[in-house]
Amino acid sequence: MNKLRTTIAEISRLLLALTFLFSGFVKAVDPMGGAIKIGEYFGIFGLSVSFPLTVAAAMALASFEFFLGAIALMGVYKKCSSRLFLIVMVFMTSITLFLAISNPVKDCGCFGDALKLTNWQTFGKNIILLLFSLSLFFDYHRVRSLFSVSRAWFPTALSVVGILLFSIVNYRYLPMIDFRPFKVGSRLDAIVSIPPGEKADEYEFVFVYEQKGERREFTLDALPDSTWTFVERHERLVSKGYQPPVPDFSVFDPHGDDITEQILHMGGASADSSDKGLILLISPNLSQISETTFDLLNRLYTTAQSLGANFCLLSGSDTEVIDSWRNKASARYPIYIADATILKTMARDNPSILFVSQGIITGKYAYRSLPEANGLSAFVENHLQADIESIDLPKPWGRLSVLSAWVALLIFASVGRLFRRKPSKTEH
Repeated sequence: MNKLRTTIAEISRLLLALTFLFSGFVKAVDPMGGAIKIGEYFGIFGLSVSFPLTVAAAMALASFEFFLGAIALMGVYKKCSSRLFLIVMVFMTSITLFLAISNPVKDCGCFGDALKLTNWQTFGKNIILLLFSLSLFFDYHRVRSLFSVSRAWFPTALSVVGILLFSIVNYRYLPMIDFRPFKVGSRLDAIVSIPPGEKADEYEFVFVYEQKGERREFTLDALPDSTWTFVERHERLVSKGYQPPVPDFSVFDPHGDDITEQILHMGGASADSSDKGLILLISPNLSQISETTFDLLNRLYTTAQSLGANFCLLSGSDTEVIDSWRNKASARYPIYIADATILKTMARDNPSILFVSQGIITGKYAYRSLPEANGLSAFVENHLQADIESIDLPKPWGRLSVLSAWVALLIFASVGRLFRRKPSKTEH
């Protein structure tokens, strides 16, 4: 019986550890997305919190979940971690039950954009994790530790510092892994509309007729005789076609005209397009852009012109803010209007830059990632080509250096434990 309880406790520890490590990691990949989700939760309860606070809360939540998973994986601070797991799971199970019943948001955001769960799926998942937490709470003393008490502080600190730095860098320089539709290598037209060659939803007209109090539906090629009285007509879905991930993407000029197709054509989505590419400057809110970026953005526009590429800014701001910002920034490039929420989906920083060539997104960058003036032209020209394989994309693995050191330390400790010589009976 003791052996069975030990096995269950160890399984519970590992599953809780892996779940919390994954949850904390994917939140740290996209702290801006976490901040948006936290803002939604506050809005449910009628609370308004400043964006910097929601960003800080998102980073803190990601770091806490990763920390809890890390100490469980290492088997250190067992009593403390078992209590924390139980408290967290009781709280989260209660919250997700409320969400499942009232359904104020479609996705709880437990795993960011990496894994979408319905509210009822999340509640079921939390019930299972709650049972694991109870097992660990009662039998935490049966869990084996990878590090002694005196040495546990260093790998623990390494994991916390690593995930926090990882989260900060992802916030400042866009997520290392893009879980959203507008990722590098995707076709822009396939994200926002039905591309050529794809089949749209197919509908047929259904006619409702009535005779002697009975109502029946008929198709166009099988209408009833004149003894039936026409009541109404509606459409019925016959076959499901291609569904773009972001079907409500629209771009408008200052006069309110829809120019979405024109933007897609600028990016070379059409086979007959002769455009040399498109640079999209993305800003959900122009009033939040620092004045220190003005010169950089104007140089980027000048560079695009010299290379024959299209350049425009998409903003979620109203026309009054746009006009004010245009004057302050001395912006000579066209500025168009799009939904701010969709722009935040496209890219997390404000502003961000998207490169599009022959309809393909060939690069996505925070403005901080753009090179200095001397290297800007070569950088832009490199991304205005459709061969995504030949583009020199950034290698963001450096932001994982501290976490990689923590993982290496765990592997080293685990291997050392396996090959540690067991004392013979004469040595006892």
